[in-house]
Amino acid sequence: MTQALAVGGIWDIQKQMRGFQDTIVYYLVALYGLPDAVAERPRTVEDLASDLELDHEYLLDLFTYLMSVGLFSQDEDGTITNTAASEIFRKDDPSHMWYLAQFFAESVLPAWQNASNILKTGSNPSRDTFSPATERSDRLTMLFNGGMTAIGLGRDELAAILNAFDFGQFSSVIDIGGGKGDFVQRLYDRGYPNQQVAIFDQPKTETNMITSPGIRRFLGDFLKTIPEGFDLYFWKRVFHDFADEQVVQLLKLNRDIAPNARVMICEMILKRDGIPSIEKMWTLLMRNVTAGKERTLENWEMIIEMAGYQLVEVVPTASPMNLIFLEAHL
Repeated sequence: MTQALAVGGIWDIQKQMRGFQDTIVYYLVALYGLPDAVAERPRTVEDLASDLELDHEYLLDLFTYLMSVGLFSQDEDGTITNTAASEIFRKDDPSHMWYLAQFFAESVLPAWQNASNILKTGSNPSRDTFSPATERSDRLTMLFNGGMTAIGLGRDELAAILNAFDFGQFSSVIDIGGGKGDFVQRLYDRGYPNQQVAIFDQPKTETNMITSPGIRRFLGDFLKTIPEGFDLYFWKRVFHDFADEQVVQLLKLNRDIAPNARVMICEMILKRDGIPSIEKMWTLLMRNVTAGKERTLENWEMIIEMAGYQLVEVVPTASPMNLIFLEAHL
């Protein structure tokens, strides 16, 4: 017989159910630039409401909640000041949380509204041809690229990846769908002798790409072609956007263009073990916002074989990401 859930346990579940409200609250903080306004000069809530043309009573209630969870504080004279937690939502903060808060609210949260239909049909019609950089507006592309940087920084993901594997063994590395170029910049900074590094992504990402003299930049659509002539092709957080058959096609494209190159897939690996871990929620997220998902190792092995590659090794990192190293079948 199932044991009854304690009152405290019920309350915890209710708090989880209200999680979407925090998504919207952080969105308002970033969208209206509240931390930047507070940093600009000391102001009361009434002054902020007037200067930002916002409703005073709503803003007062918003700050009341925000201060209760550590975002912002209030001096005795009523002046609002930033805290360490609110500072990270400033637009120029290196954590990039300004971007992530808005991307989650404007792109991710609305996509969950279709979850019931996806659960019934197994299909996400609005995203079955999802191409990450081509179907987003310029604003969402900017927020997406900044948000992905924020996710990586939050766990120091790039350091974990670079520390887990010897990337210095390759004469040249290209990051396919690399967005701003955070990975190749960190790789370049390692200073491996005679190694060339490059980034490839959609033309509309060009304005957000890094401009380092030691990093080559290529523009195009990886659904159609990718640059040739590199030793290692690095695909990070790309394939979880796509259905299995599309991933097979992309890997076959990579093999056809660079048959002697090695491929590194950087993704989370889904474990059906009943232990809480981030990829278990992330796969639901991907099913709602794309045609893709997070994959089990068995799923990856099937895809790799169908694409004409052989699995060399799977390297775990100190982050949730795994490095899946491939070579083409000869």
